[in-house]
Amino acid sequence: MNSFFRELKQRKVYLVALGYAVVAWLVIQLSGTVMPAYHAPKWILPIFITAIALGFPVALILAWAFELTPEGLKRTEDLAERPTEPENRAWLRAMKLRVAQGNEVSGVLARSWLDRVLSANGRG
Repeated sequence: MNSFFRELKQRKVYLVALGYAVVAWLVIQLSGTVMPAYHAPKWILPIFITAIALGFPVALILAWAFELTPEGLKRTEDLAERPTEPENRAWLRAMKLRVAQGNEVSGVLARSWLDRVLSANGRG
């Protein structure tokens, strides 16, 4: 059982789980605040939350099976045969990915808000 958790750590499944949970919580909080302002139907938010919850195991499976490398997304080979990278470098790569995800989410939300504001003012 200990080797299973070591494998999870080497494949960075823990980081994906933590990142997904943080981003999902943030998106749910923002959508819970913003959707009523846009007069969205009440059934949209529960469906949105369910979709995010169903995406969690998919993200974990993809994190187990694939690895993000400088050459792109690659299938994870047997990690016992390859050397592990230094911890500080793995942390830096994970933080870059989280910042990029946060920028993408905030950009989408800002664009949606701007479109809404401009259309309300008759400029869009």
